[in-house]
Amino acid sequence: MKQRGWWFGLLVAIVTIVTWLGAIAPVEALSPERQVVAETWRIINRAYVDESFNGENWWKLRDQYLKRQMNTIDDAYDAIDEMLATLDEPFTRLLRPEAYRNLRVSTSGELTGVGLQIAFDPDTKILRTIAPIAGSPAEAAGIEPGDLILNIDGVPTQKLTLDEAATRMRGTVGTHVTLRIQRHDDQSIADIDITRAAIEIDPVIARLVTSDLAPDLNLGYIRLSQFNATATESVAESITSSKSRAQPPTSSTSAAIPAACYQRVSKSRDSGSTMPRSFTPSTVKPSSKATMLVMKRSRMPR
Repeated sequence: MKQRGWWFGLLVAIVTIVTWLGAIAPVEALSPERQVVAETWRIINRAYVDESFNGENWWKLRDQYLKRQMNTIDDAYDAIDEMLATLDEPFTRLLRPEAYRNLRVSTSGELTGVGLQIAFDPDTKILRTIAPIAGSPAEAAGIEPGDLILNIDGVPTQKLTLDEAATRMRGTVGTHVTLRIQRHDDQSIADIDITRAAIEIDPVIARLVTSDLAPDLNLGYIRLSQFNATATESVAESITSSKSRAQPPTSSTSAAIPAACYQRVSKSRDSGSTMPRSFTPSTVKPSSKATMLVMKRSRMPR
């Protein structure tokens, strides 16, 4: 009798719980905008290196931003920007579709435009020329490193982001764009009309140089200006070319090559240049061509 009463009580409890669960409204499905925010949160939660998330409660932030009213995809992008800003990490950021397209263009190895590497001056916030790409319309027009770009087709560059400025200078081959330039040397201002063209970007500059410490030693100097789709192949070709053009050392310099190379690299490293960490007296040895390849990576241009 007691056993039947126990089973009856269990059955009543189960029915009560099921009835209570059935009375709860189903969880509202995430809108497309919230799905974008949730997916971004999930990627960071899974892959971010700092497990403390800069001291932030990452789960709490998820709930906070998913409860926000979002009517458009731009609302979702704004929420993601704010969420990622709490990490205080400049290289973890959202690339909106237009910025992502610009990134793809700049790393494809080919673009159509004027051929300028640009950045904003940290003091004046005006667009500054880093350098024209060799053989580009900008180089042909006489634009030089350090020149300021005051406006693009009449639009002040101080009102533009870097991506917006780059987009305005790119365009169909044969079309024109007018840049108002302030010269870096005499501060003179001129409007320069430039015809856009197809520009092939070669990110590698390579040459053979000699060292004062070992005049008969051939040094292959390779500069990688940016990472793009052709960078790997170009570096490999430059290494092969440098080795093939190098001359064998004389017997008098062969024995001194390791120390001479190491002294040279150490001096450059102390001065702040970017040099491979693997160069040590034990690893720098005279080869059949007596060629040492020194690779330098410069700032990634826009």
